[in-house]
Amino acid sequence: MDGIAESKIAVELSTAGLRKHVNEMYPAPAFLEMAIEAGAPIALSSDAHRPRTSGADYDRALELLDTLGCAS
Repeated sequence: MDGIAESKIAVELSTAGLRKHVNEMYPAPAFLEMAIEAGAPIALSSDAHRPRTSGADYDRALELLDTLGCAS
C-alpha cells in the first residue's frame, strides 16, 4: 500500500459492480481501507457505458468512504 500511496495514482472506487451479478462496489472495503490509511488518493467511477449510469450510486460510494474515514 505504501507504494500505491507514493505513486500518487488514485485507487478507483467503482460502483459498476452494484449493477452486475456481484452486487458490490470494488475494490473490497478492506483493500480500500488500507489504501486510505496509507494516504492513497481515491477516485470515484461508475464505469458508465450509458448516460443514465454516469455517476450511478455515488451516494453509496460516498457513504462507504465516510465509514472508512475518508474525507470527501
